[in-house]
Amino acid sequence: MSLKKACINCPKMFYTGNEQSPLHFGLSAEGYELNAAMEGFDKQLWIVDVKNGKKVWIRKDSIIRITKEEPLIKDKEEPNKTLDIKDKNQNSPTDYNIYIKYRLFVLKNEPNENTNKSNFDLVRQEWQDIKKDNNKLKEIMKSAKKWFEESKDTLPKKSRQKASKN
Repeated sequence: MSLKKACINCPKMFYTGNEQSPLHFGLSAEGYELNAAMEGFDKQLWIVDVKNGKKVWIRKDSIIRITKEEPLIKDKEEPNKTLDIKDKNQNSPTDYNIYIKYRLFVLKNEPNENTNKSNFDLVRQEWQDIKKDNNKLKEIMKSAKKWFEESKDTLPKKSRQKASKN
């Protein structure tokens, strides 16, 4: 049985001494800035991150950040035309978003017994499979983009606001 002891740098936080993180030494993540790095008891690098509103130690190799996916099929643009890529990406939906909305719309209008979550899981898996076949992807994205352009005015308010910024 381990007794909990107050942390050295933050007396309101407690540790047992069995932790692999720097908390093992009595160093609470609450006493450090976000992204502060320190070696833990296991000799691995740990950084401070926020989970459920509290600062915690996270092993550096376990951190996976979700990054924005670039469109797989780019519309042909004039070579002399220069756009600020950051602004363009912020205002226009990605191919993934268009495909997901399109397929969910199609599945919703077909008679089936699937729930919204199972439909979403199905569509997400379809996207992973279809990404590998460029010809099939181009074909489907043509109809998806056409549907998206036609349905901009009938999409929910949040989507319409994003679409009207373009």
